[in-house]
Amino acid sequence: MNINKPQEGKILLLMPSHCSIYKLLIINLERMGYEVSYRDIKYFKYENFNQRLYNFFRKTFLGDRNYKNYLRKKCIEDDIKDAFQVKDNYFNYTLVIRPDEYTIGTIQHLKKISKRVIGYQWDGFSRFETPSELINTFDVFGVFDKIDYNNNITKHPNLILTHNFYFDFLPICNKEVDLFYIGAKEDNRIETLTHLVKIIEDTKIAYNFRLFSKEDVDKDFIFPVVDEILSYQEMLIISSKAKAIIDIKHPVHNGLSLRFFEALYFSQKVITDNKTAKEMDFYHPNNILVVEDFQKLTQTELEDFLNKEYVEIPKEIKQKYSFESWFNQMIGKK
Repeated sequence: MNINKPQEGKILLLMPSHCSIYKLLIINLERMGYEVSYRDIKYFKYENFNQRLYNFFRKTFLGDRNYKNYLRKKCIEDDIKDAFQVKDNYFNYTLVIRPDEYTIGTIQHLKKISKRVIGYQWDGFSRFETPSELINTFDVFGVFDKIDYNNNITKHPNLILTHNFYFDFLPICNKEVDLFYIGAKEDNRIETLTHLVKIIEDTKIAYNFRLFSKEDVDKDFIFPVVDEILSYQEMLIISSKAKAIIDIKHPVHNGLSLRFFEALYFSQKVITDNKTAKEMDFYHPNNILVVEDFQKLTQTELEDFLNKEYVEIPKEIKQKYSFESWFNQMIGKK
């Protein structure tokens, strides 16, 4: 904990442990002066053979494919209630990321032991659907996709439009490559990166593209595909050493990914097909290249963009997108 910061209170953080990103949230919150408790999503397994058999019966003969998910979420609910048997308002805040993984019963319990319970839709509603009645249970529910916000604000008065963020404490590294991408192996990403490799081939552009996949991949594939999943901090350390990064828009949402804010923090350029980037106050054409279609990006356009001088963004704009600023917005603190 940062001893130079006054004690701000206790926070309970609930989110999946995938890629260990929760560790960075904990570090950032502790540096802000909070005492943090964390709980992962409990791994579900059937209690006994009869429970497994009953699920098979419901799925096969009643067409109920949701019963296992009900059991899984009830398991998470029971785990949280058992783990946090504390007095009312023990926590100042509970922050729930991926709220679709929890039940109304879970949130109601959290509201007893927390002064304020905050949900954040880590991804768009189209990707991770969160029931309306669950959203309304939170004190505050943040979304980063403007379309999600506009389509749902009349149903959910607790909804706020926010944005993703960068972590405030990471070191700034020297730049070692010109262009970088890291992400899970998906068809549209392979097509995009393959095209980029082809137009880079006879240039002096140094690049590092990495895809993750559990499937077997042809050894002659055009760039590395690995099955080892790095921690989020490890990925950031590697990514931060690039002058420019690639952001490939996910088709199910329009908000900006964490990559944009990390690039802002690390003073990196971004090449993207997400038009929303042009609406941001940190947009500058020297720093962000928005393409209609990656497949139509030419070698000349790429080289011209990479050769432009990076334009530093004013500190007051940068600060708006730090994790600390984001969290203070979520709790209503100016």
